[in-house]
Amino acid sequence: MTPDGFHLLDQDNRLRTSSYRICFLIPYYGALPPYLDLFLQSCRKNEDYLFCFVTDLALPADLPPNVRLMKLSLRELSRLILAKTGVEPDIRAPYKLCDFKPAYGLIFEDHIRTFSHWGHLDIDLILGNISEFITSELLQAYDIISARKEWISGAFTVYRNTAEICHLFQHSPDWSTVLSDHRNFIFDEASRLPRSDPLGVYQRLAKGQSIATLETEVVSFTHVVKHRQQCNGLRAFFSTFAKESIAKSMLLHYSPNGVAVQFPGKSDFKPGSEWLFYHFITEKQKPYFRYPRWKKIPEEYWIDEYGFYNRRELLLRRTRAVRARAEQLLNRALDKFRRIAYSRMTDTFSQK
Repeated sequence: MTPDGFHLLDQDNRLRTSSYRICFLIPYYGALPPYLDLFLQSCRKNEDYLFCFVTDLALPADLPPNVRLMKLSLRELSRLILAKTGVEPDIRAPYKLCDFKPAYGLIFEDHIRTFSHWGHLDIDLILGNISEFITSELLQAYDIISARKEWISGAFTVYRNTAEICHLFQHSPDWSTVLSDHRNFIFDEASRLPRSDPLGVYQRLAKGQSIATLETEVVSFTHVVKHRQQCNGLRAFFSTFAKESIAKSMLLHYSPNGVAVQFPGKSDFKPGSEWLFYHFITEKQKPYFRYPRWKKIPEEYWIDEYGFYNRRELLLRRTRAVRARAEQLLNRALDKFRRIAYSRMTDTFSQK
């Protein structure tokens, strides 16, 4: 099976800027999100990497040159998964594909042979400068690089393109159940704890608890990687490169140089601290968070807890904020003046 577009992966010589070539695989089905253009623009700025959508959707005609479209229906993808893993998948909803992320290297092995590394990433994010974080030194030293310190990041992880790493997910005793069951097990990250657990797996891992001590629904890919890292010498690197929420009054700045904190707001981050990407997994759940309606995405823009701003919009928002603050202070001063005046008037009448 060689769908249209797959052959392009092996013929792209523009990516040979170093000894490492990375292809990010992005199977995506359903409806295109309103933030797709923001993601694609950030891909364009990372021209040394290839981003490959596997989908039956019609992507924008003006795709960046390093973004490729592989036309493949969900049914065709299911047949490819069966052919490569021997397991027949039951994909009833696109979100189920998250469970397959650790298996992408095996599923698409015939189409990424010329790449030294492959990766998976979400598209509800804005990439900064990938090369500033995923350096040649890291790529040489490690077989797996995760953008989260505590677990394998489903949003962004890079893998060495070897048979051992591409088959690594099969070291979970639950891998075939995960691939064949229609339910989502969060297998690509850390699975889940029983609902009776007061914290949940992510909170426990963030607090420093070892995943080996947690009885999750299935043995997740993080379980596998952490175990083989400790017992079999697997070279895995975990570090939090992702900004996945925006604190109150925080302002992020996107530019060709990357994603950085401009104003920390009510957080401990320093101004100028840079990130591999901003993942709006938290903000997109909020009803007041807004995506821009720009006809053309500017070279730089800003993001806060409420949405996106170009330079003019940011200036307007700041002006309104200053005006609102001034009115608030004025009203407080007037209230204080009225209270003092009323108190003095009351004292005067009481003396008479």
